[in-house]
Amino acid sequence: MAATGTGKQEGGAKRRGFCLLLCLLLTLLPLRAEEARVRILHTSDLHANLSGGPGGLLSLATLLEERRRQAPEGACLLVDTGDLVQGSLEGVLSRGMAMADWMNALAYDAWIPGNHDFDFGPQAFQDLCQALSNPLLCANLRPLAPEWPAPRHPQGWRIFTAGRARVALIGLTASFLPHWFPDFDDHFQVESAHAALARLLPQVLSHAPDLVVVALHQGWMEQDPRGVNEVRELARHFPEVDLFLGGHTHRAFPGRAIGPAGRRPWYVQPAAHGEFFAQIDAVVDTESHRLLRLESQLVEIPPGTPPHPAAEAAVAHWRRQAAEYGEEVLAPPLPRPLSPKGRPGIHCLQSELLCQALAEAAHCQVALHGVLGKEEIPAGVPLTGKILFQLVPYENSLVVCQVTPRELEAILEEQWAIRNTSGACGVWGAEARISPQGATLLAIGEDRPPVPDKRYSLVMNSHTAAGSGRTPVLGKILAQPDSQARDTGLSTRDALLQWFRNHPGTLPATREWLRKSP
Repeated sequence: MAATGTGKQEGGAKRRGFCLLLCLLLTLLPLRAEEARVRILHTSDLHANLSGGPGGLLSLATLLEERRRQAPEGACLLVDTGDLVQGSLEGVLSRGMAMADWMNALAYDAWIPGNHDFDFGPQAFQDLCQALSNPLLCANLRPLAPEWPAPRHPQGWRIFTAGRARVALIGLTASFLPHWFPDFDDHFQVESAHAALARLLPQVLSHAPDLVVVALHQGWMEQDPRGVNEVRELARHFPEVDLFLGGHTHRAFPGRAIGPAGRRPWYVQPAAHGEFFAQIDAVVDTESHRLLRLESQLVEIPPGTPPHPAAEAAVAHWRRQAAEYGEEVLAPPLPRPLSPKGRPGIHCLQSELLCQALAEAAHCQVALHGVLGKEEIPAGVPLTGKILFQLVPYENSLVVCQVTPRELEAILEEQWAIRNTSGACGVWGAEARISPQGATLLAIGEDRPPVPDKRYSLVMNSHTAAGSGRTPVLGKILAQPDSQARDTGLSTRDALLQWFRNHPGTLPATREWLRKSP
């Protein structure tokens, strides 16, 4: 098998032109009678980017349709590997349905769900699956709800006839899902990607496909200490796979061999938000059922690409709704800039604000939270729907529990150990000294020092409570019956909005809740 990969980040216009020439040659080379061409167009991590500007999904749809029409012998599959519905106001206000309408307008052949596709809850995910016209491929996900509609139950794999070729497509989602949603195991059963592929691959190969493709919401990583992404392991153990279509990590891979000693399988990933899509052109032998040649590239959306008419019409009402809500004034102007900079729990205004909002909404003495937004909100700007979404772009709910001072010290020690990661939290309502030996609580509310055997109310968002595989100490504490941990169902975004309305035209002062000591 000959395979090469090129893309935007590997060179400028000359390299892109050379890549297109290679793909054209692969398309036009004469074939023997037993040979057939296959094209796969691959998107991932689109995050409901339904803007009308450059890189938006309406322009992406136009180019996808054009490349599909150009496929030799009509042999083209259009596949998405997840994180489809969350990431924009259109996604939030429609609870993902805007992207179902977009995907249906393009007649995708298959969709593999990502972790953010579950953000709106299990019922919204079920509604999304029912709304999509393409098959949901996911071999390692099983819904536990008995009312899940059988026609939309996840399929593990499927044979697609693409022109004269038979393509086996196996779908796998992120095996790490229970670490991102506290109650995920109550609604779904998730199997490791390795176990699912080991179980299914012999059955798939027994159908003699000409091309074996694994599409998954996981990415290739050089190092992955938490074990979130299994792609390296899958490539080592399953050389029968010809091609992996990856996602989740938002990295751009025009194509590379990831098997032992630089051999197949071939891996492709198109980054995020519709900036690129991946195009894979292959030639297979339909008699010996093997891959002969493969060329992959990442295709950038050229400036000035017009919107896709059908896709634009399908999501027009969602875009209007998002535009109206984005401009709606929800609370008075901010008295000073609201910055995400600084260390949460010490001198970070956005973290301080979110902690106060959660504590007030849940009536808790202590709050844990970090920073969600990335941009500073200028002074004098009214709080609009757009700005509220910038501050809280995720669909988290409030989880409350009861902890002893010693348990809270252990939680703060663990958070301090991961302080340089995106998921790290600061604290509000509890003063603590942080030293190389750990955390020592100085006060909780009016209790100075805290009462050793007393339990104090603590609130955090559901993502923090789930742990993301980084906070086993917190997970162990929340699992104890005495913690009385429960999800309130209140959303972080609603809690923040209510705080602004309860405290019009004000912002809190940051306080050094965590004090570093030698």
